Amino acid sequence: MAGPPSDVPCHDSSSDSISEPSKTPTVSDGVEEVTARPVPSQPSVIRARRSPRTIPPFIPSHDVPRGVLFALQALLYYALMLAVMTFQAAFIISIIVGLMIGEVLFGRYAGGAKSHFSH
Repeated sequence: MAGPPSDVPCHDSSSDSISEPSKTPTVSDGVEEVTARPVPSQPSVIRARRSPRTIPPFIPSHDVPRGVLFALQALLYYALMLAVMTFQAAFIISIIVGLMIGEVLFGRYAGGAKSHFSH
C-alpha cells in the first residue's frame, strides 16, 4: 500500500501545539486534515453507572419449597443413574420410556417458552 505523496505534508508544521487549531487546514485528495483538542469543560473521569438489581429477593415461602423439590429431583436422578449402571436393558428402556412420557405429558409446564422451541 502506497503512503501519502512526499510533496504533501502530513500535518501543518506551522503549529506545533495541539491546543491551538490550525488556521488553514490542509486538503489533499479530498481529505481535510484538522487538529483536535480536548474539551476542558468535560471531566476526564468516567463514572460507572449503578446497574439495576438482577437477583430476585429471597422469599422463604417460594424458595424453600423450590429447594426441597430440587433436592427430590436430584435424588430421583441419582437413583435413575444407579439403575442404569446395573446395565440391565429392561431398567434402561423403562427409564427412557418413562422420561419420554413424562416430558410429553408434563414438560410444557416446567419451563414455558425457555425450554421448548417456539412454534
